[in-house]
Amino acid sequence: MAIEIEMKLAVKEHITDAAVESVLSSLLGDKALQETPLRNIYYDTNDLVLNKSRIALRIRHKNGRCIQTLKTKGESINGLHRRGEWEWDLIEDALDLKLLKACDAWPRSVDVHMLMPVFETNFVRLVSKLHWQKSEIELAYDLGSVIVGSSKASIREIELEFLSGQESDLLSLAQCLQQKLELKADDVSKAERGYQLFLRGSDKKS
Repeated sequence: MAIEIEMKLAVKEHITDAAVESVLSSLLGDKALQETPLRNIYYDTNDLVLNKSRIALRIRHKNGRCIQTLKTKGESINGLHRRGEWEWDLIEDALDLKLLKACDAWPRSVDVHMLMPVFETNFVRLVSKLHWQKSEIELAYDLGSVIVGSSKASIREIELEFLSGQESDLLSLAQCLQQKLELKADDVSKAERGYQLFLRGSDKKS
């Protein structure tokens, strides 16, 4: 298990992508932002037991790899997210139920055979690692959509992931970015936005 510590900053609608990329590039200096398409399929039971337990389960498609990820409930304060994370490389594009059942974090009351796709988050990530003060931080700009059937919601956020050093440097970098761009600390994860869109669609049908 790893502990994921990251900061999410939502980009205001009137700020252009070019302005965001210019600011990020100025921080990176000679380093370039690498473009990576990411397709993520999130799974839950029909009655959304995982969501009610604040657990997220997905398969991520990245550069020809399929990665199964389980994230447990943690805490989210002023855009700073901290939670447990388990990742497994998959041989095929399907949930490995044995890995879930063997994971200590998996809720034993949930039948893995009842899991089904609920929504997707598909986006392009512009990303690079940055040495900031005494820390190494992954700096990413995500552009894309949350998708539930024919419904979509946009994804447009800067994500800062703490890799090593001092956690306070993560907040320092976020403050620097907020001085240069109109950004809002965001406590709502992409998975939570997917569930919100799914539930809005369910309400319309009922």
